[in-house]
Amino acid sequence: MTPGRLRRALPWFLGYAIALVRIAFWSEYVDKGAGVLLTRLTELVPILTCDRIEFGSNIFLFVPLGSLLTMLIPRLPRAMVEVSYPVG
Repeated sequence: MTPGRLRRALPWFLGYAIALVRIAFWSEYVDKGAGVLLTRLTELVPILTCDRIEFGSNIFLFVPLGSLLTMLIPRLPRAMVEVSYPVG
């Protein structure tokens, strides 16, 4: 990895990691205030159940982490990084 690419990716990774830690250790549910919106959304579009919305949210939350890790750890095969984090 070129030093310039590392300098660009590292601040994004650190900021993203801090955001994930804040979400993980938040004292309340992060979506506590969105209950009415989620209920209304599931009524309007029945295929969007709360479980499916949560599943999609987790994908949108952790895919950037995998992308940033592949930028920061170039010697590790990309497939290994991209496959290893959703397994657990």
